[in-house]
Amino acid sequence: MEHLEGWLQVSAALRARRRRFQVVLVADNSRSEGIAQSVADAEVLGVPVKRAPAAELDAMAHGRTHGGVIAVCSARPPSPWEEMERLLSKKTSVLLLLIEGVEDARNLGFTLRSADALGVDAVLLKKHVWDFDPVEVSRTASGAWDTLPLFRVERAASEIDVLRKAGVLLWGCVPNARRTAWDANLTGKCCLAIGGEKRGLSAVVRERCDGFLTIPMREGATSLSLSHAAAVLIGEASRQRGIGPA
Repeated sequence: MEHLEGWLQVSAALRARRRRFQVVLVADNSRSEGIAQSVADAEVLGVPVKRAPAAELDAMAHGRTHGGVIAVCSARPPSPWEEMERLLSKKTSVLLLLIEGVEDARNLGFTLRSADALGVDAVLLKKHVWDFDPVEVSRTASGAWDTLPLFRVERAASEIDVLRKAGVLLWGCVPNARRTAWDANLTGKCCLAIGGEKRGLSAVVRERCDGFLTIPMREGATSLSLSHAAAVLIGEASRQRGIGPA
């Protein structure tokens, strides 16, 4: 079992119904609309809610930013591949994000938060990415760690081949590519593949890309962090797809 900290993360996980919950702990002195929402979400699922001294929550939490609520629950499991197959068969326009490498939990969390906000339908993560501290990922993801469909990639070649057979275009996002994200058609079914900040995309992924994209930057600029680069690229895809209010 692991801990989820903060009402937003707890409510998101309860509503996603991907985990098994043991108990939701609420600090005695905590009163807020957010906590009330978490309690209501727990009651809908029949999850026990227990009031406890704030010191007890402080001792369980990574820090004192839990906001008065902690859930004890199972780990967030990867989404079953059947969910991806349903997504690809039902929708003619699908935006996927493949994260092949990331250096720390917070960077991953911020990337997922952007993906959720900007309309990514699902995220594919290389299997080693699941080894990060889930509390740190969920805290920075602001609920997206639980709400987004997340697929663990065991063998990149086979999973990518399945996507391509379903009509998904794979765009590799790399420095110094000839084509910028502004010049590519990111509508329809497409997947943006982003590599780690140190190693970039693997050869297995590169050789399966339908094309390569880069983010235009001023001359002399160094680079963007993975989370910021992902946000820019997803934002451009979102703009092309007309996501958001008219």
